[in-house]
Amino acid sequence: MGGSGEAVSNDEWRGWAIFAIVDARDALAPSAHRMASELVAGAGDTGVSLIELVGEPKGDRERVSAQVGAAAAWAREGGHAVLWLRGHGEPPRSGRDLRRGEYRLFGPGGQAECSVCDLKSALKGEQIDVVILEACYSASLEVLVDLAGTCRVLVGIPGEALGEGFPWGEVASGIAGLERGRERSPGAVVKALCGAISGSGPRGGFPWSISVIDMAGVGDLQRLVNQVGEEAGREIAGAARGVQWARERSALSETLGASCDLLDLSVGLEGSCGSLSVRTACSQLRVAVEASVRANIPMMTGTDRARSGRGGVTVFMPSIGTETIDGYAARAGARIGAGWASFVERYLRYGRELVPLRVP
Repeated sequence: MGGSGEAVSNDEWRGWAIFAIVDARDALAPSAHRMASELVAGAGDTGVSLIELVGEPKGDRERVSAQVGAAAAWAREGGHAVLWLRGHGEPPRSGRDLRRGEYRLFGPGGQAECSVCDLKSALKGEQIDVVILEACYSASLEVLVDLAGTCRVLVGIPGEALGEGFPWGEVASGIAGLERGRERSPGAVVKALCGAISGSGPRGGFPWSISVIDMAGVGDLQRLVNQVGEEAGREIAGAARGVQWARERSALSETLGASCDLLDLSVGLEGSCGSLSVRTACSQLRVAVEASVRANIPMMTGTDRARSGRGGVTVFMPSIGTETIDGYAARAGARIGAGWASFVERYLRYGRELVPLRVP
């Protein structure tokens, strides 16, 4: 194989292929067939393998695992794989749900649902080139940490997927361009994906965005979020005000529910905490987010594409005093690390009354 970032000669080239899994149930059903036709048309001579999940969710996990395994096998044989999953994304749940610490990908409910952990297990340790998660909250830190080491580039949605779907044909055409140019480096992949998404038309009248993330930086994001949690947890009153400000700020740009943009979080904590250690950790986190998120592209009709969205990576952060997330710190929070889990637990236990902060 040729060196990283170089075009590869024909006799060494295994080629790009797209492996797609589409939830064709409920609200997603009308667009499933349109997605399939646009992917095939945009991909040209690039191979496309697509399965649709229909009917009862029983057996979903096995079908998903088989398709993910096919993508892993293609990569293992020297090919370049795009694993594209479109479904109903759900953040970690609370209560007695035994899988509450896992981010969901498919299934309207029950034990047949597939999670990010199932996806990673099906890859069997193989790293593929691109994972596209077309589902709510798929560009969250919890998902990135769970998928660390499984792909080089991840494309996801920081908040709720309120639009009309990804620009399927344009992205497939961008992958086809990599195939024609025999390109495979992460830099070339990021450029092709960002160009395809940025060059597409708007996809709906609600605020949402798509993030293109270089997964090489996930370890730094995880380490720095834990450091921020450890430092900010020492002055929880100020930190709670900063979180509240960040949640309000994030909600201006995207529908995030019980999540918060990492850039907004770092700015809010830096402004509300007095210690130099917190400000330093927040500054380092901002730099890491900006290095890892190669683009955060607003997709709402009427949005100025020349203006970037927010940071493009979110973290689960419910409103203080209004939501009780049973076991979050022990399950999902612990996925990120003990420092962050401890901070979230202290934040959720903090008093209900906060001084309202004005969002500039």
